[in-house]
Amino acid sequence: MAKTHYEILNLPPSATQEQLHAAYKALALELHPDRAGAGTTSLFSEITAAWGVLKDPERRRAYDATLRLTRPVCGVCSGEGVVWRQKSFTQRTSAPCKGCGGTGFR
Repeated sequence: MAKTHYEILNLPPSATQEQLHAAYKALALELHPDRAGAGTTSLFSEITAAWGVLKDPERRRAYDATLRLTRPVCGVCSGEGVVWRQKSFTQRTSAPCKGCGGTGFR
């Protein structure tokens, strides 16, 4: 099965816009063909395509809806990619879901 845009950027579907932008920037700098060589052209194109969809909130919403229809959502984290635990009365902590590996999908 092909990788999702989130998997290409190594982030869960619950990632914020800031996290997506930071991941895109880091990967783009690392894998840019002028910097890393011509062998990274296809990886760079995947990263750029993923960011092109995920940077726009409306396109991201539509993409997420398509993902839910085409891939089964994780039963442990309900597609968030993280599991929340109550640390104390007022504090909650999150950890990557072990059921899906943080992707949100099975």
